[in-house]
Amino acid sequence: MDGRFFRLVLFLLLFVVVCPANLFSQNYSQVVSGLVADRESHQPLPGVYVLCKSCNPEIGAITDANGLFRLKVPVGRHSFSLSHLGYSPKQLFDIQIGTGKEVFLNIELTEQPFQTEEIAVKASQNRWMNPMATVSARTLRSEDATR
Repeated sequence: MDGRFFRLVLFLLLFVVVCPANLFSQNYSQVVSGLVADRESHQPLPGVYVLCKSCNPEIGAITDANGLFRLKVPVGRHSFSLSHLGYSPKQLFDIQIGTGKEVFLNIELTEQPFQTEEIAVKASQNRWMNPMATVSARTLRSEDATR
């Protein structure tokens, strides 16, 4: 009985030493959701890129047509970055994410117009949307329209 007990203890000791510590650990995560809206009109903004900068690897999402987003991030303190064309980027620092309940963020972005070079629009001659329009095009007179 001593030999079996010694082998069992030796096996358990080797198992604990050889197995990695994260085999028995759990990685807790929580859902972070929110609404992104325009600061002045309070209208939801679709297409805003939301990025968890402090997550490894970084986790991102894009707001839907109602301005809502949803991310599943690890528990802890995280920083988020929001960007959208025509709006100034926004940074959120040290948002506490716990396991107790889902975090909901109401975020407003400030509009930031930008200037571009001049844009020239030129029309070309004899360019029809319908290639058969040159054959079937007909001019209507006012008498034809009243018929």
